Amino acid sequence: MSSYAPTVAPSRFTVQKEVQKYVCVASFVDPSNRVVISVCSGVVTLKDVKSSYAEIKANPGFRPDFSQLIDL
Repeated sequence: MSSYAPTVAPSRFTVQKEVQKYVCVASFVDPSNRVVISVCSGVVTLKDVKSSYAEIKANPGFRPDFSQLIDL
């Protein structure tokens, strides 16, 4: 039985690029409870956070005085 072994080890850049495919920041606006719930997973960057806040602000149910719970 033969086993597969790569001839060249993947570079650090390649590994980081693979990890970044799975970055996730999900936010849910709950107007009835006046809260925003955000869940982060993977490698989260400042760009991801800014994008998430822009999406929250664009939500028609969102109000600036809502509380926010963030799970990192």
